[in-house]
Amino acid sequence: MKIRANNMVTIEFDTKDNHKKVVLKDIENFKSAGCRARLIVNSNGFMCDRPFEFDNTEEFLDKIKSIKDTLQGEAKLSEGYSDNYILLKASSLGHIEITGQVFKFDDIDQSLEFGFVTDQTCLDALVSDFSKLVE
Repeated sequence: MKIRANNMVTIEFDTKDNHKKVVLKDIENFKSAGCRARLIVNSNGFMCDRPFEFDNTEEFLDKIKSIKDTLQGEAKLSEGYSDNYILLKASSLGHIEITGQVFKFDDIDQSLEFGFVTDQTCLDALVSDFSKLVE
């Protein structure tokens, strides 16, 4: 977790591969009202940089802790009324599938579905970073 001078928080899903990147940048935590951030995705060249809101931080944290401990299950970061999400899912051999979708509804609707596989080493930092976010 990186904290800038203006107390804006950034959480990077550490895949150790610049072609597989998910970053929640400049997170604003409104506590019971949820969080707003800038979502930056690079999924092997499929990219987006969009606003992203989520309101299930504590549930997401509990589920990534469980995945870390058991290497089973999934954790979805989202907002109740939105179709946008980031999903972590444990698969075989300690791999973690990171998938998601982002929509922009406008004159011409746009969307990005992304996905890639990384390993379980990304979970330690995510547990630590999201634990600090819910404090």
